[in-house]
Amino acid sequence: MQKPKSELPRVLNASHATSIVVGIIIGLAIPFSVRFFTEYRIPISGLSAIIAIVVSSLVGILFGTLPAVRASQLDPVESLRYE
Repeated sequence: MQKPKSELPRVLNASHATSIVVGIIIGLAIPFSVRFFTEYRIPISGLSAIIAIVVSSLVGILFGTLPAVRASQLDPVESLRYE
């Protein structure tokens, strides 16, 4: 049987990668859709892109860690008893 903490890095990597990809897609989709539907152009600077990646990384780490730590502390048999 594996140690409960052995799954934490895998879950963190998955949530981190997912949050970065979703953050980049949403962050670029909004200015490009505004540019497509109107004549207004929203500039995208390098600093704003870096800030967006850092914020989405922190969100992915935070919301990926909390459920993973809670799930690693549960007994699998008790968790699945009522499923």
